Amino acid sequence: MFLLTSLVLASITQGSFAPGGEILGRCEFGYQRVNTSCERVIVPPHAYVSPTGSDWICERGYHREGQACAKIKVPAHAHLNDLIYTRGWECDAGYIEREDHCVRPSVPANAYANTYLNDRGWTCKRGFRLHGDRCDPVNVPDYGFLTARGDGWQCERGYRRTASDACEKLLLPGNSHLDNTGHGWECDPGYRQSGADCAAVQVPANAFPTFLQSGPGWHCERGYRQTEGICEKIEVPPHAFLQASGQDWKCERGYAREGDACMPLNVPPNAHIDFSGNSWECNFGYDLQGEQCLREGNS
Repeated sequence: MFLLTSLVLASITQGSFAPGGEILGRCEFGYQRVNTSCERVIVPPHAYVSPTGSDWICERGYHREGQACAKIKVPAHAHLNDLIYTRGWECDAGYIEREDHCVRPSVPANAYANTYLNDRGWTCKRGFRLHGDRCDPVNVPDYGFLTARGDGWQCERGYRRTASDACEKLLLPGNSHLDNTGHGWECDPGYRQSGADCAAVQVPANAFPTFLQSGPGWHCERGYRQTEGICEKIEVPPHAFLQASGQDWKCERGYAREGDACMPLNVPPNAHIDFSGNSWECNFGYDLQGEQCLREGNS
């Protein structure tokens, strides 16, 4: 067996094929699989065998054209790069590509050279915005300031932008405050917007005002539930307790809700109270048949 295996591997190494017409291993470094044999990789000038050992790669400064390596033509003011799927060169800093050449861009007033962020080769300075092929100043009105990008503006907190591109002071009605944007307002808790004013919410007994602008504007206290605009006390029956919400009740474990009362569970033999605590289920190995738990297979 050892002798046969050695002969098979030797045949692969020499570029032939094993008995049965199938290669039983990988070709050696510098060889590539062609059908059922290993053939030497033909490396053209200015190339070397790839790390996989089954192909070749052009040297730096050359790119692949068919089965040969052609020298990369680097224009003036450019340099080689190692990026895949490119022509193999890129323009130097301060130059942009124009029809296979690298030229220095013409930078207009109020701009600076920038060949990385766009194909123009320049970017407007802070406080100026792009308009065609020039940089126009950003006119910031009173009570306004430049945005983070520097090519626009917005009003200060407590002011809002008008149709005429000015910043107008917000007039807050009584019982209101600025919203999160700083350019609008909302009513205080316990008040609701009514036109341009904030009207007091009529909070019933056993309730408290909320911050929500939707809904009635109030919420019943724990132990009370909303009923036709008032807060009605929740009557908790024996063997029950208020739920976490405080707006309803639930029976204790071992009891089930029937109308407005909690009745004890009637757990049959071979059953147990389930995870809810308010019902039961058959033990493992028993099936529910009617109101009984019978061993599986019995009927």
